[in-house]
Amino acid sequence: MIVDTFCSSPIGGAGNAANNLHQGLLSAGVTSRFWHAQRAKLTNLDHTYQPLEGPDSHETSWTEKAGLVARSVGLRVQRWQAKYQRPAGFDLFTDPYAKTPTPWKPEIVGEIVHLHWISRVIDYPSFFASLPDDLPIVWTLHDMNPLTGGCHYSAGCDQYRSGCGNCPQLHWRGQKDLSQRWFAEKQLALQGKNLHIVAPSQWLTDLAREAPMFAEAKSFQRIPNGFNLQTFRPHAKASARKILGLPKDKVIIGFGAEHLGEHRKGFAELLQALCCLSTEAPVECLVFGAGRIPPDEQLPPIHSLGYVNGANRLALVYSACDLFVLPSLEDNAPQTALEAMACGTPVVAFDAGGVPDYVIPEETGMLAGHGDATELAACMSILIDNRELRQQLGAGARKLIEQDFEQSVMTERYLELYRNISSPAELRRSA
Repeated sequence: MIVDTFCSSPIGGAGNAANNLHQGLLSAGVTSRFWHAQRAKLTNLDHTYQPLEGPDSHETSWTEKAGLVARSVGLRVQRWQAKYQRPAGFDLFTDPYAKTPTPWKPEIVGEIVHLHWISRVIDYPSFFASLPDDLPIVWTLHDMNPLTGGCHYSAGCDQYRSGCGNCPQLHWRGQKDLSQRWFAEKQLALQGKNLHIVAPSQWLTDLAREAPMFAEAKSFQRIPNGFNLQTFRPHAKASARKILGLPKDKVIIGFGAEHLGEHRKGFAELLQALCCLSTEAPVECLVFGAGRIPPDEQLPPIHSLGYVNGANRLALVYSACDLFVLPSLEDNAPQTALEAMACGTPVVAFDAGGVPDYVIPEETGMLAGHGDATELAACMSILIDNRELRQQLGAGARKLIEQDFEQSVMTERYLELYRNISSPAELRRSA
């Protein structure tokens, strides 16, 4: 079996998930090829990783070159329009195009095409038009962008259920705005294709099943992202704190995100909750991620690690914490909380998106009402004051991760899917 994986990069959130599967497939004896963006700055990759290439300039006529230049100018204008005075606080907003057309080469098409995070890496019109209609395409969704006309998280907007338009995330909005045009371009590109949709959370699986973008998809299912549990494992708390220079006699609350200022990640709600903790225990916080922490005398002491690079160091960070907080207001299956749980640290979170799949009250952590900072503070306070409960939930968290999120478990689930959709009897569309 030959599986062609497409993702912007083998690193980062979606990239790590795609790469973990790629490595799992190789270990299982599958011929797996990982195609990534040329712009990705990567080193120490073997021959199974290949950059996606645009048209060969030596084989392109002057007429075709002129067309590419005109296309590039038009795309730049559209992207400028999308970014111009865009309302603050929203996540990414991307178009369905790459810098150049990316038709797939018929001479190297494998048996399965597996898409991950492909925004601005794959050019929808040229790529999907080049694929045979009967070729199985598995698409693992890492956010909402494949369902929408541009946004990666809709922030409560449901316009994607009716073709987008009047987008609240654009400055220039209307019935025929960029979101509507890009939605139509995506939908046209996917018509007649042999699509099988996977998401790591039940929340996103259900959204995809109801989305008109995937009205012709053959199947939908949830497969949690697996990762290396030998790296992300519990470390002795005292040792982890000594290495990180943290106090050994405090209750430490952890939080992490790629950027602290990203509204969707809920850092502002966490700071609000920290100001109203109802506990007399000595509390300090451990935060990682880019961005500034606003000064506030009501906050407990906060240790900021900045951007943490390397899985081994992250495992120490999670192990040093007594509890980890995930205040995301909208999210799929955030890796930070999963990694914390793998290290035996219970998680307190908002009931949002795919989070309830694994933050299970009385088993692996505690859930507060969506966006309710007061309830989040109450949940944190309960765990701060109850060491035995923290240990119980931490053990339950590690157990759940071992059952559902181990790399080999994920690999076998995908192999089963590949075998099913490669056989004459394809999976029926889920009810």
